[in-house]
Amino acid sequence: MAANRSSALLDRLWPQVSDDLLQHIASRPWVGDADKHHAELRAFRERGLPDDASDWTVHPSEALEIVRWSRPDDPKRKGRLPVDEAHLARLFSCAVLIHAEGHGLWHQNPEATRAHLLESARFFSPEYEAGAQSMLAWLDSVEAVVDDG
Repeated sequence: MAANRSSALLDRLWPQVSDDLLQHIASRPWVGDADKHHAELRAFRERGLPDDASDWTVHPSEALEIVRWSRPDDPKRKGRLPVDEAHLARLFSCAVLIHAEGHGLWHQNPEATRAHLLESARFFSPEYEAGAQSMLAWLDSVEAVVDDG
């Protein structure tokens, strides 16, 4: 059951995440090796996300963390994506980072990741928001097991 709560939102997002959107995420400013980031993100789409922290590389995590900070609704933002695609990129990036966190991979500013996940989910629909809340409940349950461990 816990795995379903972790993956339900991602399962909904994967069909919407085009190769162009993955390329956009991978090629954010301040991120080197865009081709390697892009290859890792495409591999995630093809084989699924790793459930073990040792299977993650820094490459996609670095790009995902930068996209997590994006502000899709900021009228002054500089970006090539329309607002809905920018929210999709941020929602996807946050969901992947939260999945990784629940499987032992630390990332910077997890509280911001959670807040941005919910904000972008709300942009789309109550169903997406419910999926994001379910994912966060799963993360809390995983963290509670680790804390009790």
